[in-house]
Amino acid sequence: MTALVWGDELLKYDFGSYHPLRSKRCKLGVEEILSSEKSALIDVVEPRYATEDELELFHTKKYIESVEANIGILLLVQSVFEGTDVSLKNPCVP
Repeated sequence: MTALVWGDELLKYDFGSYHPLRSKRCKLGVEEILSSEKSALIDVVEPRYATEDELELFHTKKYIESVEANIGILLLVQSVFEGTDVSLKNPCVP
């Protein structure tokens, strides 16, 4: 059995219009996987925020703190370049 973390709330995540990973592409990919003959081998798991301990399995504490401290600035810069409302952007930090 293979776990696939998926839920419609993941479609809200946005790397920006210039990034190749777009919500529509992700959704189409997941739909393709789940409609295939191998779908019986897939266990769809609802997404959740990672705990700090889980994040530290892949990132240093210093990096995590840097992302948390700078996420607002990054989203503001992205909104300026794209002409979008920063409040509608990535729900990546609760």
